[in-house]
Amino acid sequence: MTQQEKTDALLAVAKAFYDRGPCVQYDQLSMDRLLRVTPRRRRMAAPEDATRQSTLFLDCSSFVWAAYYNAFGYALEADLSWEMIDMVKPRVFYYELTHRETEEERARMAEVIRELLCPGDVIIFEGGGNGHVMLYQGGESYINCTQAGRAGSYDYVARRDTCPEHGGIRIEDIAHLFAPCADKQLGRNYLFGEKVKRFCVLRPLARVGEPTENMRARLAGCRELACGVETSHPGGRTVGVGCIVEYTVHMRNLCRTETDATVEFAAPQGCTLLSAEHACLSIPRAAAAEARFRIQVEKTAGLWLAPPLVRVNGFKVASPRVLCGHTPSAAESACLVADVKAHLGAGMGAMEAAAEAYRARGISIPADVETALASLFYRHDSAAGDVLSRKPQAPAQDMAVYSYFGGYGVITPEAACNGGVRATGVRRAELQAGDLVLCGDDACLRGAYACFFTGEALVGTFGADEGIRTAMGAELDAFLESLFGRFCFALLRPYLAD
Repeated sequence: MTQQEKTDALLAVAKAFYDRGPCVQYDQLSMDRLLRVTPRRRRMAAPEDATRQSTLFLDCSSFVWAAYYNAFGYALEADLSWEMIDMVKPRVFYYELTHRETEEERARMAEVIRELLCPGDVIIFEGGGNGHVMLYQGGESYINCTQAGRAGSYDYVARRDTCPEHGGIRIEDIAHLFAPCADKQLGRNYLFGEKVKRFCVLRPLARVGEPTENMRARLAGCRELACGVETSHPGGRTVGVGCIVEYTVHMRNLCRTETDATVEFAAPQGCTLLSAEHACLSIPRAAAAEARFRIQVEKTAGLWLAPPLVRVNGFKVASPRVLCGHTPSAAESACLVADVKAHLGAGMGAMEAAAEAYRARGISIPADVETALASLFYRHDSAAGDVLSRKPQAPAQDMAVYSYFGGYGVITPEAACNGGVRATGVRRAELQAGDLVLCGDDACLRGAYACFFTGEALVGTFGADEGIRTAMGAELDAFLESLFGRFCFALLRPYLAD
C-alpha cells in the first residue's frame, strides 16, 4: 500500500469521527483524570460507537490515538499530550520556547514547519497545565477534538455536561497555529503563545503497517456512509431468556449522489433471528435510512449477551453491549413498587423501604446507603485528598449494575485502557423499575443518600440534607446528569442477584 493510501485511511477515520457530529463530545472530565475523576475517554473506540444512545467522549490526544488505532490497529506509544511529545516516534520537529523570540524568528520557524508538514502528522504543544494535540489533514487545515475555547465541557457547579450542537471534533485553519489572534477562541492554539513551553511535529504514519481488514472495507463500501447500531435495551437495561431485543442499523449518506447499502445481520449465539438476515437499501444523497432486526433470547451465558454480527457493504459495525440478568415482569415490578411506596408512606427512607420490599422476595440488600456504598468502593489517600476506587465488579454478588458508577471522587486507572469499565452517562431509558441510585458526598460516606426508581419516577432523597420527594420528567433527567458532579454514585439492581 502506498503512503497516499495510508494517509487516505487515517484521514477517513478522522473524518468519520467528525461526521458523528454531536454524538462525539470533548470531555473535560478526562482532563481532570489525574486529580479526582474517573475518565470517560475511550481511546480505543471506533467512530461508530458514537450514537444517539451513547455519547462518545474523547479528549484531544485520545482522538488522535483512536484514529491511528482504528485505521491500522497501531497503538501510539503514549496517549497523553505531554507524554506523546517525548515518546511517539518519529519526531520530525521540536522546539522549546524562550519567549524571547523575535517576530522574524517566529515567522521563519512557522515557514519551516509549514514546509515539512505532511498529511497525517501530529502537531502537539505543551503549556498552560496540559497541552493540545492536532492531526494535520493537509492543505490549510487540521482536525482536532476540542472544547473550542469554552471554560469547560463539564459544569461542576450546575453538575451537567455542556455539549455543543456541532460536537467535539472540529476542522480548523492551520493559520491559527502560527499567527497571534485577538480572538481568544481562534488564538487558543497559537504555538508561540505565552503559556506554551514547547511544541513538536510527529510523523507516526511513517511507522504504521497495512490498514486493518475492516478499514479496507470502510474505504471500499462505507467511506461516505455514517453508520451506527442502536438497541432496544441500551446501557444498563437487562435481558433474560425469552426477551426480544431489537437492533436498529442507522445509516446516513454523506455523498452527493444516491448510494446503495446492503446490511447483513447474524444473530448472536443463543438467540433466534425473528426478522430478515439482510436488507438492501438505496439511500438518497444527504438522506438517512435504517434497517431493523429482532432477535429472541433463548439462553444466556455470562454477563453480556453475545453481540450480533452487523455488516454494511462489508464493513463491520460494532453493536452496543446488552447486559444479561433477571428481568422482572410488569406485574412483578408493579408489586415491588407498591410495596416500596407503602414502606415510604410508613416513614422509612428509600434504602430501608427497598431493603424491606426485597427481603420479602428473598433478596437481601443493606438497609442503609453507607453500608451499600462501602461494599462497592475502596477508600484511599491521594495527593488530592481521600478518594474512592471501585472494587472488582461482580453484579451477581454485589447487585451493582456493571460499569454504572463514578463521580468526581472516584478514580479507576484501568478505565484508561478499558472503556467498558464504567459508563459515560446515565439516562432514564437505561434504568429499570426496582433500581436504586446511591450517592455519597464524601470519601467517608457520611453524606450518603439514595432514591428508588418506580419505572416513571425517582423517589427518595437527592441530597444529604434533603427529605424524601419525587422527581419525574426533566427533573429526573437533570438528577441523572448531575451524577458525575457528585462525589460518588452507583446503580444498584438487586434483581441481578436473584
